[in-house]
Formats: sequence, structure tokens, C-alpha cells
Amino acid sequence: MFKAQKYTLQLFVVALICFPYYYFSQIDSLKTQLKICKSDTQKVNIYNALASKLLHENTPESFLYIFKSISLSKQINYQKGLAESYFVLGNLHSFNSVDSSLYYLQKSIEIKTKLKDLKGVASLYISIGTSYEKFGNSELALNYYLKSLKLFDSLHIEKGIASAALGAGNIFVDIKNFKKAIEYYYKSIDNYKKINSPYLSWAINNLATVYSKLNDNKKAKTLYEESLKLKLENNDFYGAVFSIDDIGIILVKEGNYKEALTYFFKALKINGEKKLEKETFANSYKNIVNVLLLMEDNSKAYTYLGFLEALVRELNISDLKLEFMRLKSEYYKNIKDFENACIYKDKYIMLKDSVLTSDMHKQVAEAESKYQTEKKEKENKLLQTQNQLSIATIKQQKIVTYFIIGGLLIVSGLAFFIFKGLKNQRKANKIISLQKKEVEHQKQKVEEHQKEILDSIHYAKRIQTALLPHEKYIERKLNNLNK
Repeated sequence: MFKAQKYTLQLFVVALICFPYYYFSQIDSLKTQLKICKSDTQKVNIYNALASKLLHENTPESFLYIFKSISLSKQINYQKGLAESYFVLGNLHSFNSVDSSLYYLQKSIEIKTKLKDLKGVASLYISIGTSYEKFGNSELALNYYLKSLKLFDSLHIEKGIASAALGAGNIFVDIKNFKKAIEYYYKSIDNYKKINSPYLSWAINNLATVYSKLNDNKKAKTLYEESLKLKLENNDFYGAVFSIDDIGIILVKEGNYKEALTYFFKALKINGEKKLEKETFANSYKNIVNVLLLMEDNSKAYTYLGFLEALVRELNISDLKLEFMRLKSEYYKNIKDFENACIYKDKYIMLKDSVLTSDMHKQVAEAESKYQTEKKEKENKLLQTQNQLSIATIKQQKIVTYFIIGGLLIVSGLAFFIFKGLKNQRKANKIISLQKKEVEHQKQKVEEHQKEILDSIHYAKRIQTALLPHEKYIERKLNNLNK
């Protein structure tokens, strides 16, 4: 049951974040657009859109277009287109190599982070979570779903919140934390309702499955019926068949075989009318045979066992083979043919042991692969930490270098100004010294000149003294004249 639900989530992720090129409805239309397109960036967009649409229909051609897109994106340095190319390439590798898928999804995240495309980063977290979920690493899957949810919450994007919460709910079911699963499924349902999304029916169906596991059959049946109604309104007949079968299984648990049989025949009718996959036909036949045997309507059970056997041989699915052998054994037991009942019981046990052995080998391989993936993840984180430390060290070294250079420039400037000041000081001192010498010289000349003047005055005074009569002599002469 959850296989189908998770597959729907993966399709949603592609629809959610793949590209804004949904207006190209057909591959032929895209190819026509490519022929007349002159813009390189638009060519990259069309390459990506073609690769995305051919993802399931023609994988080799999808690879061809995505490599063209990567080459052209790098050539014209179109980072947005390159990020989308890596996203598609990651999804292409998800069919056969989880490691390669994660590698290209991480490269896409790195570019989108640089471009500050937070919505794109959050959506890629869902893709990585889905890859880890397919790989069986519930811990890492949950980690990425919750990272996506936190980012979408901060961006207030209901569609993204609903998808991330749905993924987280699936993981909580896997690890049997049903309380948390219910919490996240309700979060998913609330946000799908806000945008009237067709994926609402699947979220409700998943929630119903949790209540079924908790043996709350009434709540589970109500939710399955709500999911069925929405699926039929959206023409989701594949999903509707699963919801119908789930309601039938609830009725079987309650012992209401006749009503359960009505639901299983309703599912079979939709399978035939809508020509759905043969596996869904086989599932309906299996449910019908099981109820007929419980009702001990052995003749009808035998008829539908024949239809089921034909599909079992054609599909060659181990789980379906096991269920067929169990039902065949139960049929022979009902008609008291204990020999054939034991034969098919033995076949059932042998096949189950084989499947278990195969599953054990698969689990060992997955455990080894998980170990390698986690080891690689840790190595990548360590490398990122080392790179961050290296970048920080380089930045510090640059800062120190800038400080040293700045210091040297300041010291050089100061030295220049000091040297220039000393030079000017010496020049000024030299001028002052010369001026001082000149002043002293002038002073000396003035003193010499002054001395000459004083000497001249003294000389004139001596001459005057020598030539003029004595004062007493003149006074005596004047007195004589007055007499």
C-alpha cells in the first residue's frame, strides 16, 4: 500500500520543483520549440524540460538532452539552468544508483544555495529524502524531509509544507512511530486543503492506514471513504482502486464479508473499465478469492483462483506468488483435499524461505551500501568542514596580510613624513645658521662702525678742546670787559 503512496510523493516532487515549463504540454511541442529557439538560455530550459518529460518514457533520450543542457549551461555560465540539469540528472540516476542520484542532487543544491533559491533548495531536500527512503535509510530520509519542512515553513509555501510533512509521516509509519505519523499527516492534510491539491486524497489515505494499523477501524474506514470520494472527483482511478480495496480489508477485519466482497468487485470493475495495470487486477482477484474462501463459497473461489494464477505466472512477483499458494492451500483445505493442501503449503513455505533468504541478502547488501553511503556522507561533511576551515584560514591569512601591508604602508608613510620633516628641519636649521652668522656679521660691522663713530667723536672733542680757550679764561676776560 505504501509503495503506491510513496510513488505518488515522488511524482509530486518532480511536479513541484522540476521546471517552470509546464506550458509545454507535449514532447513534440518542445522539440518544435527547440528548432526555432535562438536564445541559448531558452535552449537550456527546453533541454531540461524534454529530459524531465522523457524521464520515464525514454531514459536514454532523457540522458542525451540533459547532457546537452549541462554542456550549454557551462558554456554560457547559466547557473540556474545548470542547477535544474543536475536535478533531472539526479532523478535519472535514482532508478539504478542512489549514490549518483545523491551526488547530482547535492550539486544542484550547491548552485541553488549560491543563487539564494531557497524554494529550490527546500524542494531538493524532499528529492534527497525520497532517494534515501527508496534506499531504506529512514534516518537520513527523515532528516531531509524535516529540513525541507522547516525551510518551506519559513517561506510560507503550503504546497511544499504539505509534501515534506507527507514524506516525514511516511517515515514515521516505517519506524512505527504512529503518533508522530498522525501529527505530520494532519499537517500535510491541512496545507493541501489550503491549496485545494489533488494530493490531499493520498495524505488522507495514508492517515487512514495508520488508524487501520492501530485497529481504529471506524476512523480508518471514514478516512478511506473521504479519500475515495476525492480520488473519484479527480479521476484518480488508480488511487481509487487502492482506497476501495482498503475499505474492503477493513470490512473483512470486522467480519462483514458480503459488503467487503461488494467493494472488491467494485475495484475489479474500475480496473476493467479504465484498463489499469495488471498488478491491480491481481490484487483485486486476490482479495475476492480470500473473502470467498472465508465465506466457504469454494466454487466461485476456484474460478477466481484461475484468473489469479494466470496473472501470477505473467507478472512473476514473489509476494503475489506467495499469496496465491497460501490461497490455493486454503482452497484445498476447504474442500477437504488435505494432500494438495499440504503440497501448496509446502510450496508456500519453500518460496517464503527463498524470499526471506533473498531479502536477507538484499538487506545485507543494503546495509553495506547504507554503511558506505553514511561513510561517504561523513567524509563529505568532514571535507566540507575542512574546506570551511581552509576558507576561514585563508580569510584570516588575507586579513593578517592586509593588516601587515596596511601597517607597512602606515609605517612607510610615517617614515616618509619623518624623513621629509627632518630634511626640512635640517634645511631650516641651515638657513637659521646662515641667518645667525649674517646677523652676527652685521652686528660686528655695526659695532665696528659705532666704534669708528665714537672714535671720531672723541677725536673731534679733543680737537675742539685744543682749539677753544678754557672756560675760566673766557669768564675772566668777560669780567674784565664789564669793568
